[in-house]
Amino acid sequence: GNIKVIPMGVDLRLFSSASSPAAAAVRKKYGISKNGKVLLFVGRLAEKKGVKYLIAAMKRVLRSYPQCKLVAVGEGHERSSLMRQSQQLGLSDNIIFAGSIPNTDLPSFYKAADVFVLPSIIDSKGDTEGLGVVLLEAIAAGTPVVASNVGGIPDVITSNKTGLLVGQKNPAALSKAIVSLLKNSWLRKRFGTAAKIRVEKNFSWEKIAAEFAKVYDSIISRI
Repeated sequence: GNIKVIPMGVDLRLFSSASSPAAAAVRKKYGISKNGKVLLFVGRLAEKKGVKYLIAAMKRVLRSYPQCKLVAVGEGHERSSLMRQSQQLGLSDNIIFAGSIPNTDLPSFYKAADVFVLPSIIDSKGDTEGLGVVLLEAIAAGTPVVASNVGGIPDVITSNKTGLLVGQKNPAALSKAIVSLLKNSWLRKRFGTAAKIRVEKNFSWEKIAAEFAKVYDSIISRI
């Protein structure tokens, strides 16, 4: 077992740098009221991302938070079917397909959001989430996370310590986790802070550069 997996790093400084005015501008752009709750998804609109389960969960979230909006950042071949699903559920006003957003603008989206949701699944081809770099970005920005417990996600999030993990393909569980976080600002803060400490320790570029250096040293010493 000489294989060492070194995870991708994330530029923590970039993602923790968004200003409150920049976040307010994002909310204004999408017509989100000052007290309206915002859920954020960032990623390809592909089957393995499980966005259709998040849209189904929105129906339930709106019972508790009728003003809540989901902002989905990203493009992909599922976009038209997800838009159709939103319309069929009568959620067109509550779900915003923001398309592709340049990386430098993303921090303000994370900061504008109350909860980041990554509803990934194991798809019909058996494919699933690797190490969700978007999770690291959300955490660096201080946004609390609800995600599925598939693929590499549990490597980043420990349920009830640094975020909430739910079973895949389960809109009821997703909505329950989302609502419990929206209801509890203290919990959002606690998860946001705990996750950030963990990510700074394990996934910053500095940390990962040091890991690479260690691996190279050990390889060189064997030559």
